[in-house]
Amino acid sequence: MLSAIKLSDNTKVVGNDINKDKTEGYICPSCLGIVVHHKSNNGSRIGHFKHKKTTKNCINSKESRDQIECRYQMFKYLKDYNGVKKIEIEKIHEGINIRSGIFIETNKGTTIVINILTSQKVDDLLEIFEYYNRMNFYMLWVIPYKNSSFYETGKRMLYDETTGEHNVKTDTRFKGMVKLKANELLIYWSSYKSLIFWDNSNPKDNSFILGNFGTYIGDSSEFYSEDGEHLTYDGRTSKTQKTIEKMDFGIQFKKFKKNINKGGFKHPLFSYTFPACKMLLIKK
Repeated sequence: MLSAIKLSDNTKVVGNDINKDKTEGYICPSCLGIVVHHKSNNGSRIGHFKHKKTTKNCINSKESRDQIECRYQMFKYLKDYNGVKKIEIEKIHEGINIRSGIFIETNKGTTIVINILTSQKVDDLLEIFEYYNRMNFYMLWVIPYKNSSFYETGKRMLYDETTGEHNVKTDTRFKGMVKLKANELLIYWSSYKSLIFWDNSNPKDNSFILGNFGTYIGDSSEFYSEDGEHLTYDGRTSKTQKTIEKMDFGIQFKKFKKNINKGGFKHPLFSYTFPACKMLLIKK
């Protein structure tokens, strides 16, 4: 987690924005357990806090480096953004076991929550959707970007127009398909077949990435039966695999627009009904 409560004055602090102080104590804002401030002297890792003792049920535990870096970079990018009236990192909502990664109140009175999508279960996301919708919060779910998920590098025989020869060269190509996790599929369908990413490997970039995806149909097949009959089968529509239609880089926060999804529809491939929700989207 990036934030903790400082015991000396009971204020909330962000680990990367304060100096290490061995005389100071800190507690977790959620479970109130003791946490330790970690911050490297050379700045190789973002300053953060970890529980002193292992906690299984605290919503501030078990976070990856990608989660921490993405959340802090977005927080730093947005805290002085034009139109942002108030911003809080890792806001704990009292009375319910939900934490908003970045909580924003705009000058126009809109409340926005930005969360990192990683390994959350669909049932937990549905509960969050219901709470945010009831509270009139607009959601933005962001996935840590991995270049290897969309591009592949390998040695291939390529034609050189200059020499008129074919040579083996290292080539990077755009993948035609990506496999989405169950929680990503919920966001994908709720966001009109799109997903939002943040590349934490490039902290100076300060922009979002928009991915548009479409239906993936597997290869058709044909064969002969034991009786010699020629049979053909069309490819099946995949539930989890999607074609990569387009990746747009350099998306600024001002490009997002408010959208209300009435929900209530039942997709034949899923066991749950898609909930009503309010989202920040970039419409095609």
